Amino acid sequence: DENDVSKALQLNGSELDGNIISIRKMLKEPKRRHMCCNNLNFDVSAKKLETFFMDNGISVSNANIVYNRETGASRGFGFINVSDENDVSKALQLNGSELDGNTITIMENRGWTNTFCANLNFNVSAEKLETFFMDNGISVSNARIVYDRETGASKGFGFVNVLDENDVSKALQLNGSEIDGNIIIIEGQQSRNSEIHRIFCGNLNLDVSAKTLQTFFMDNGITVIGNARIVYDRETGASKGFGFINVSDENDVSKALELNGSELDGNTITI
Repeated sequence: DENDVSKALQLNGSELDGNIISIRKMLKEPKRRHMCCNNLNFDVSAKKLETFFMDNGISVSNANIVYNRETGASRGFGFINVSDENDVSKALQLNGSELDGNTITIMENRGWTNTFCANLNFNVSAEKLETFFMDNGISVSNARIVYDRETGASKGFGFVNVLDENDVSKALQLNGSEIDGNIIIIEGQQSRNSEIHRIFCGNLNLDVSAKTLQTFFMDNGITVIGNARIVYDRETGASKGFGFINVSDENDVSKALELNGSELDGNTITI
């Protein structure tokens, strides 16, 4: 409350535990706006990008270029931070300008839009997934494949962060496309923290494989994310009689739970 601010400032110079304390009002730090700059020449540095904007009368707090972690090469996009509303407008007016021979795209970045990709060939890398999207005209900040922590093998699904909200619809249109022999599933995620639900499956016949378990759910109209997993005894290699599947859709969670008490290979299973 502003009245309380005034009261607090009047306490400036008061004594507290033998010390004369100083109280002053702190100015609110202006909110920084994150601007994405795409289609950059691969030789453009952060300094050059910053200078480009400053030469156009825009106050930039910092600029950075995004590089490929493995090769160290520029990925052709970067970001600047501005704090003045007028500078945001000025920056957006530079969309379509030329910098080192490239016509650059400038837009305000309001946060990643997460796209979920499933039924991937286990050999598909993050780089390959990213390239697939970019080859289809979609601006991507990064792609990620989810790997099994114990074996290091791909789980057959991953995520792609799309820079432009308009590109989300393009990405969803790629649902059902083929990559490396697999028909992939692409779904939009409402946030970066969208959940994947793990479903426990108990009292399994000891001969039930991960493939059998996954097929059981898919035959019942449930989209399984990645692969089902059976838990085995590390010493004997025998099944422990339980496992897990992952689903991302709330409806699929309900469908899966309705299968509790079903029979699979002679056992009444618990879900």
